[in-house]
Amino acid sequence: MIIDLDATLVTAHSEKENAAPTFKRGYGFHPLCAFGDHGPDGTGEALAILLRPGNAGSNTVTDHISVIRQALAQLPGQRPGHRPGRKILIRTDGASGTRRLIEWLTGQRLSYSVGFTLPANTPDLLAKIPDQAWTPAYDAHDQVRDGAWVAELTGLMELGSWPAGMRVIVRKERPHPGAQLRFDDVDGMRITAFVTNTTRGQLPDLELRHRRRARCEDRIRIAKETGLRNLPLHGYAQNQIWCAIVTLASDLLAWMGNFSEQNRGISNERHQAQGLLLQSELPGDRGDCAAGVDHQLHGFVFVLRSKPPTRASHDEHPLLRGVHATGSRPTRRERMRESQNSRCMFAHMIRPLT
Repeated sequence: MIIDLDATLVTAHSEKENAAPTFKRGYGFHPLCAFGDHGPDGTGEALAILLRPGNAGSNTVTDHISVIRQALAQLPGQRPGHRPGRKILIRTDGASGTRRLIEWLTGQRLSYSVGFTLPANTPDLLAKIPDQAWTPAYDAHDQVRDGAWVAELTGLMELGSWPAGMRVIVRKERPHPGAQLRFDDVDGMRITAFVTNTTRGQLPDLELRHRRRARCEDRIRIAKETGLRNLPLHGYAQNQIWCAIVTLASDLLAWMGNFSEQNRGISNERHQAQGLLLQSELPGDRGDCAAGVDHQLHGFVFVLRSKPPTRASHDEHPLLRGVHATGSRPTRRERMRESQNSRCMFAHMIRPLT
């Protein structure tokens, strides 16, 4: 089981609680997400979305540990207070490559594959690696990639302050035509590295496993399409609830897409799910949770369809009456009426909690 971690930026187009400037000179939030990865033939469920202010750091260890704990709690068979073991791999980019996080992962006996920032004397270290030690890297189809090689750099670095068992694997490749060279490129080669505590497997296989973390980017895109792109509410606790709803929607799309591929032979892109929120109750009882408020969500009913309904069947269905069928073009008055109804529904559904 692989858990991918990655952060994304969400722009706030109006004044919202805890919104702050981002490192890309924007304004909004910087949520940290965790997704489950089941390989190229599976789909990735959203395990946790940790909402953070826009000025939250990319390498904040406490945030990464918090979202990893939340993600592990979602896995079946995991009990509080028990270490999950090496069967679970935590995979993330170089923003999470801090010594404190690696130490925590090692203490939890988790496997990890984390991006790593090489020191300033990297050219001198690479010069010590003999030519025969470089192994051709693999592409996404498990075939030899032309112009890319991998090697292990563990024995050439001073890693006394890092946890025992950590391996440093480096990759060099020729930039694709038209790519701009960077200051940290060595002899015209693009240099990247990651660390792992996996002791088995060939270096190209371990490096390919790490690069497949890019599937997380597509899952973040799906999460933004299901509501993470814009947080509609003012209160920070309310937007945390919105992130929980986005997590539910992403899980439904992942499961239904997998079900469609296995049992109907259709792709995720052609599968369309249409969900209607029929009833929701958000009591404001005080309780214990990470945000200090006990948010209880229940009463969600989703109407799932494998194909877009026609106008006739759409209007006859009692649950879909008043909602436009796919392919129809609503008038300006109808769009304004539906927008007003949506705002009234969410204002009643998610009210300020005291």
